[in-house]
Amino acid sequence: MEKSLRKYARARDKSMKEKVNQKGFIQIPLLVIVISAIIIASVGAGVVLRKQGKLTDITANISEALKGAEGPVIIDSERKTESQESQIEEEQEMVQNSNKEKKVIREAPIEEKIIKKPVGEEIGGIEEKPTIEKEEKIVEEVEVLEPTPKPTPEPMVKTDRDKMIEIFKAEALKKWGDDYSMVKYEIEKQTAAYDWVIKYVKYPDILKRAKQKWGNDYAMIKYEYEKQTEAYEWINQQTAYPEIMTKAKQKWGDDYVMVKYEYEKQVKAYEALGL
Repeated sequence: MEKSLRKYARARDKSMKEKVNQKGFIQIPLLVIVISAIIIASVGAGVVLRKQGKLTDITANISEALKGAEGPVIIDSERKTESQESQIEEEQEMVQNSNKEKKVIREAPIEEKIIKKPVGEEIGGIEEKPTIEKEEKIVEEVEVLEPTPKPTPEPMVKTDRDKMIEIFKAEALKKWGDDYSMVKYEIEKQTAAYDWVIKYVKYPDILKRAKQKWGNDYAMIKYEYEKQTEAYEWINQQTAYPEIMTKAKQKWGDDYVMVKYEYEKQVKAYEALGL
């Protein structure tokens, strides 16, 4: 649309300029003819008047007439061209203003949509006003999943066995120093003795006394327990010479190894005497 309006304005300007030029070309020959006719007439009259002595007055009048004839014609043509050019400039400004208005209309953002209902949906013959539907932004709700907490490892509770192994290690280093082969042997021996005692204990009282005697030396606890248990079971099997057994128990108490030793020694001496 803009291009067509500009083409139209240019074509109109060109045609008007051509008309002005044509009028100018037509007016100039006419003026030349008029002036030449006046000159010829004046020359003829001048010849006559010269004879009569009136030439000077007539020449002055003719020059004034020519000045008056040329001035208005030239001024009139100039005024016409100036008025036409100003009219062309006004029309161009109108075209440019109309183009600006159209640009503004095109650039205006469309924020609302007008929805009209068809004529058949009018209620009670009353025409409903068009409703304005505003565009709304759709916000999708995204469920944010909280990260599952990692299970915290429970602190390792040291068992009695772990505690005892640490004790065995400390005692072995204290006993054997930098003799690491003996340190290793001592730890393994004490650990094996500890495991055996925990698993095979039958007489807790005997074990208690062995621990009191040997402390954390489980190799000696095991040895003491086995020796005392063997003596205890042997004593319970003896039925001969109960008086000698009673005296041996009174002397050595819970030390079943010594009870057994005392009983055997006294029985052997008693039988040797033949009492």
